[in-house]
Amino acid sequence: MAFQNRIRRATNLCVSLFSLGLLCGCVSPSQDPLIAPDVVVAPYDSASGEVLWAVIPLRNESGTSGVDVFDMSDKIVAAAEQVHGVRCVPLNRTIETMRALQMTAINSPADALKVASAMGVDAIIVGSITAYDPYDPVVGLSLALVARPGTMMPGSKAQDTTDPRRLESAASEQPGSRGRMDTGIVATAS
Repeated sequence: MAFQNRIRRATNLCVSLFSLGLLCGCVSPSQDPLIAPDVVVAPYDSASGEVLWAVIPLRNESGTSGVDVFDMSDKIVAAAEQVHGVRCVPLNRTIETMRALQMTAINSPADALKVASAMGVDAIIVGSITAYDPYDPVVGLSLALVARPGTMMPGSKAQDTTDPRRLESAASEQPGSRGRMDTGIVATAS
């Protein structure tokens, strides 16, 4: 009987040590600490409120039919919504507006501005999927932000960029009268 008690105690001790080892193994001190995500803040003047964007369904120029352009376009909407100071209209509203305007595609910045005016948004993201491989995974995008005149940069049209004193004190040179600003394209990314 004394022998059986010793065996029970030894078994209980082994089970306890094994359990303790499992618990200690679950909480490893070598785990990387959690890092908060970076916050992206819009560079636009927020005195009059947040800017409102819309996304045109992306064109598929990747050479493969395996890409879902509406899913990728929804991901662009979600990414724009992550920026503080920017709100983005759901993709289905943009598609409905294009149907109401009898537009199947955006072929020029003027077309994008027409949709932006009809929707009442400040700017529209237009783009295409240039590469897609689900096995690597690789996604290539080419995007342009087309803004309605005077909506995102109030007073920017009134500035005279030929004044040397304004150019000296400016953080960066303002675009001249020629170039992308005439078409409404304010930013591009690939």
